[in-house]
Amino acid sequence: MPTVVAELPEEVFLESDDKPASTNSSVSKRKRDQVSAIVEALCKLRTSWIEAELSQQKLTLMQHQDELLVKEEEGWQKEEEQKQQEESFKAKEHLFKHQVEARKATEHQFKRQEEVRKATEHLYKQQEEARKARENKLNEWEHTQLHL
Repeated sequence: MPTVVAELPEEVFLESDDKPASTNSSVSKRKRDQVSAIVEALCKLRTSWIEAELSQQKLTLMQHQDELLVKEEEGWQKEEEQKQQEESFKAKEHLFKHQVEARKATEHQFKRQEEVRKATEHLYKQQEEARKARENKLNEWEHTQLHL
């Protein structure tokens, strides 16, 4: 069975059947090329495995980032909805205050109209009493004129 020792000069390699070193050199070179090809293939395999692992990690990271972005967007949307609800509430509250003020103004105007109506009614009664008083005086005067 042949013995291969790495990192030794080619002259040191001998086969068990006592072939010359020159023959051993070509066999040794072929074996080193094979080993080199195997090492290179293993490196490529490891590199491709690492690349696959990194790609998977990158994909996982991107998915996680997408999830965070979705959550952040949902948060922004909820915040925007809350702002809109607050603005809507403030607008309704403002409208309600104006309606209350308008109702108070209407009540005040109604009270003023009621006061005007009462004053007008009182004035009418006074005028009616004055007319009756004049009529009575006129009747008395006529009655006095007839008896004169």
